[in-house]
Amino acid sequence: MYIYEQKDWPAFTWDLEKIFPHFSEAVYLHGNLIGMMENLSLDAQEESDFLIQANSIISSSAIEGEVLDPLKVRSSIARQRSLPYVENPVIDHHIDSVVAMSLDATQHPSQPLTLERLFSWHRALFPAGYSGLTPISTGALRTDRQGRMQVISRSFGPTPIIHYEAPLAIELEQHIQQFLSWINQEKIERPFFTAAIAHLWVLTLHPFEDGNGRIGRAIVDYILTRSERTQWRFYSISSQINDEKQAYYAALERTQKGTLDITEWIIWFVGCLSRSMVSAREIVEQVLRRERFYQRAAPYSLTPNQHIVIAKFLDNFEGKLTSSKYAKICKVSQDTATRELKDLCEKGLFRQEGDGRSTHYVL
Repeated sequence: MYIYEQKDWPAFTWDLEKIFPHFSEAVYLHGNLIGMMENLSLDAQEESDFLIQANSIISSSAIEGEVLDPLKVRSSIARQRSLPYVENPVIDHHIDSVVAMSLDATQHPSQPLTLERLFSWHRALFPAGYSGLTPISTGALRTDRQGRMQVISRSFGPTPIIHYEAPLAIELEQHIQQFLSWINQEKIERPFFTAAIAHLWVLTLHPFEDGNGRIGRAIVDYILTRSERTQWRFYSISSQINDEKQAYYAALERTQKGTLDITEWIIWFVGCLSRSMVSAREIVEQVLRRERFYQRAAPYSLTPNQHIVIAKFLDNFEGKLTSSKYAKICKVSQDTATRELKDLCEKGLFRQEGDGRSTHYVL
């Protein structure tokens, strides 16, 4: 029996005593992350949000096996939000639509979640009306015209493994309207709980022929943004789920085949949120490090080459920076590279380590 076949569906229950320690940890990490953000300037906060949102969009598609070009995603976000982080915009209409869907969820959290809004998100994911090579109905609830909606995977044998079978399409409109009524009336006093329930509910209904996971994760972002009363996202559940795909699908399957007591699902989901906040700290710390370095460098006059190398170094430069690498990156002579690196050392922005062939430079 699937969860939606339970007599009192969707009257979910949970054991608050079991959940409380996990919930408390998420609240603590959330407050800690917000505190870190408050140490950043407005520009740095905006940059952190930009990087995390780009990662979120890329990851949500990656969970479903679709690989998006990171440069095109960042370019699309920058253009649609009028941000200065991409110097050479790259236009991709499909990615523009995917980004527009994500931005609608996070930039307009005060607007109610309606069926038409969900339809617009679905059309944005599949603007050509195809999922891969398969034509699908976009901007509409599934019809089951080709049989019952199932989540399947193939083992080594010829028979697919059925992980889940969704409610009949004929029942969908009533189910989805019940969900929308709940989410629009919900005060979201406990956003992590609300997000966990909403994501499970939508994934259980599986209202569309494809794209349900991405829309379900966009709804999570919508709920969290609405509760935080800000358009900025400082952590990404999608990025963390992408790192934990097997555990994510296993938790969903167990819950969808279980009872209306969704305690274990909430524990897993809130834990995933906590881990996403820990991961987000790395991006925030990187932005903070970059901001502090540029504050220190502000009094000095730097060449365009020096700006290029500093930017690369602050963006997780791989290996050791030598004069040869500097010359290659900036397309200058070895003498120019050595002179400009020594200048950076004299200004106290870099320091030289090693000697002879082992000579390299660090911030």
